[in-house]
Amino acid sequence: MTRKALWGCVACVLFSMGAEAGSAEVEGKIGLVHGLYEKLEYEKALEQIQRTRRLSRSVDENIRLFLYEGALLAELNRPEEASVSFREGLSLAMLFSRKSGTLPIKVAPKIEECFTAVRSALEKSVSQDNAWAGVQLAKAEVLELRTGTWSPVTPLTLPRAGHTSVALRSNQLLVCGGSTPKSSATTDAQLYEPSLRKWGPVRAMASPRIHHTATMLSSGKVLVAGGRDGKEWLSSAEIYHPAKRTWSKAGSLHTPRSGHAAVLLPSGKVLVVGGEEAGMWLASAELYDPATNAWTLTRSMHTPRSEHTAVVMASGKVMVAGGRTSGTSLSSVEVYDPKTAAWTQAEPMLFDRWLHAAVGLPSGEVLVIGGHNDPQGAEIYDPVAGAWGMAKPLITGRVSHHTATLLRSGKVMVVGGFGGGTSLAKAEVYDLATDAWTALRSLSTPRGHHSATLLPGDKVLVVGGTMASEIVPPKACGSGS
Repeated sequence: MTRKALWGCVACVLFSMGAEAGSAEVEGKIGLVHGLYEKLEYEKALEQIQRTRRLSRSVDENIRLFLYEGALLAELNRPEEASVSFREGLSLAMLFSRKSGTLPIKVAPKIEECFTAVRSALEKSVSQDNAWAGVQLAKAEVLELRTGTWSPVTPLTLPRAGHTSVALRSNQLLVCGGSTPKSSATTDAQLYEPSLRKWGPVRAMASPRIHHTATMLSSGKVLVAGGRDGKEWLSSAEIYHPAKRTWSKAGSLHTPRSGHAAVLLPSGKVLVVGGEEAGMWLASAELYDPATNAWTLTRSMHTPRSEHTAVVMASGKVMVAGGRTSGTSLSSVEVYDPKTAAWTQAEPMLFDRWLHAAVGLPSGEVLVIGGHNDPQGAEIYDPVAGAWGMAKPLITGRVSHHTATLLRSGKVMVVGGFGGGTSLAKAEVYDLATDAWTALRSLSTPRGHHSATLLPGDKVLVVGGTMASEIVPPKACGSGS
């Protein structure tokens, strides 16, 4: 057992023994924050929030911490940071249907005005079905790993975010679906030719899609499944044929879903698991068989979840981690065995997280990165020991919609995403051998909800995404004095 795995076993045992006590401890520390605020000891209160945040394991605790933080930062005349904290807390409240009309402490009228203004702006962006209000991008950039430099390539003909990208056996890259400046979901698909650094035409899909999955089959064809068409949840699926650059209809899923995960199993079948439909989180799982072009139900997970990750491990089993479900975020982990169609509950992650990223490493371990609740954290799962351990924290915290790409060197590159209330341009690489992150040069354009795909010649192509509108803090977010 590795040192990390040993620590993971100890940490999980300690957590399971002390979860109830831990919650009481967090409540006590939030009480300390409240007291320090009332004594006007704002800097000490902020320090207490940072210490408490690492102990917090519930959505409600995190919401309160963000709102206290926003009020404190406003008192200290730090309007940009106050706006970001208010937005983070309010976003969590909206995601989990929590009441967010008031602050947890009485504040000066100007700070109350600041809070109300941020809330109104966020509600407006959510009503437009875009919590990260911003601009969809057509820009694409390629990283030359040998030199560490980014360079632009020909832009997409249609800007998009929330799309999928799949590297084909021809070394071309298929991009399909996503939201555009004119529609919340598109049928458009495009094909990137690395030798020309240009995009070529592909026939459109039958259905517009966002938050779908795209999985390359053993035949080299691509299965696109589920998602939303901008209004409804989809059960339809389509097959892309690279030789003809055409699409054909696949069998429909038994349950419409978006925010699900899909992986190719060693058998050649595709496992689709979880997601949500019309506000209902799903535990169901389905198998697509290319030989019959049809889906069959397999056993459901123990816990419904959406915005989770799924990774095929060296054993052929599938590890599903984190996500969110009705009323809460998740640290739970389940493992699917294709041979028995059974789900086994594994040791939970050390932190709840959703909209994180996960990558299977050549060592057989699984690296989980960032996400809500622990944006700067990373964890490693050892399947032999069945335990989690902490990896070194990221250089840049990433709340959601970042990408993690396994490089041929065995290192993992993380780029973009959202954090600190805006989209990110920063990139970094994790090396398991040294348990260290190394900063890379930044993208020319910050973005989240993009795609990042490894190309031949040790290159990574980053495509599209959203450049979030910068939060412009109201003047009221200054000092309440």
